[in-house]
Amino acid sequence: MPQRSANRTDREYLITYGSAILIAIIGFWVAYQFVQPAPPDRIVISTGRADGAYYLFARQYRDLLAGSGIELDIRTSAGSVENIKRLLAADGHLDLAFVQGGTNQDTGLAEPGVPG
Repeated sequence: MPQRSANRTDREYLITYGSAILIAIIGFWVAYQFVQPAPPDRIVISTGRADGAYYLFARQYRDLLAGSGIELDIRTSAGSVENIKRLLAADGHLDLAFVQGGTNQDTGLAEPGVPG
């Protein structure tokens, strides 16, 4: 008889704790579906020359994002081709870049469905 009582206790623990764990997992899953991740604290952008229009736009973005507590690190480059290469680089040190339309063909890259 004592063994039956021990089994019942184990079963009760399993039902109690198993149900609690299942409810917690379901709660986390539901929260994950509706909660958006926080934006990054720092963004790195590649612009072009320091005297160009894209650099000026990046400075305006930096001021705008600073109001939300986001730091924008502006990196100058030789232009759109270099910006694309930086975006595609494996080191992942760049989040955004300004690129002139049609520049992808200059890098040997083609738009999806368009021969390069």
